[in-house]
Amino acid sequence: MDSTTDAQQPIIRSTRVHTPLGQWINQQIKALMHGGTAGNGMQLKGYMHDDPRAVAALARLRHGLGKPIGALPQLLEWTIVGLPEPEQAQHDNGEPTVEEWAAYTTLTLYALHQRSLHTEPMHKPGTGFGSAVGMLASGNPNEAGIYRRLSSMLTADDTAEIVHHARGLIQLLHAQHLPFDYASFAEDLVDLHNPYRRDRVRLQWGRDYFGALRKQSSPDADD
Repeated sequence: MDSTTDAQQPIIRSTRVHTPLGQWINQQIKALMHGGTAGNGMQLKGYMHDDPRAVAALARLRHGLGKPIGALPQLLEWTIVGLPEPEQAQHDNGEPTVEEWAAYTTLTLYALHQRSLHTEPMHKPGTGFGSAVGMLASGNPNEAGIYRRLSSMLTADDTAEIVHHARGLIQLLHAQHLPFDYASFAEDLVDLHNPYRRDRVRLQWGRDYFGALRKQSSPDADD
């Protein structure tokens, strides 16, 4: 039974219309968690049903967190196969596309977040990452440190630094069983690499973060 009060819930916004990447992330996580067909065509019963293949897939994805794409070839079937084509053509220089990096990062972080939680999904459509982190920070003695880490993630210059800060925050979210929308998160990671869109992500995460703090300090305040 969920005894969490309304005041303890992250702000949930209307679910946005997802890009093909976000839709693909939703499909992958749904198959891994609840069962269905993954992008590689594998039929799964899902982690919540103790499907050994889903358990093994999430364990492998966790092991790949922070490693370069391709370092563990066995992860490519979960992070690359079926991935939609990027919005814009990119030069084939052998490096991962931004979408490939975002998909790989999102699924490996999700595997860390979901670890050992067989009854509570950590992917929650409509709950922004900034809102979940704001919920985490509210009343936390390390509130300033949590906000610094979120700010560092949003202003990071390279992908390794983004993953480093995201990993630290998601470990804290995991400990408190606080979920967020991983499809939107993947799309936001792509936008953080676009100089014309990154400020939108910073603004939205900031709004959600401080909105969650305000809701916690004044539970009766309007959203």
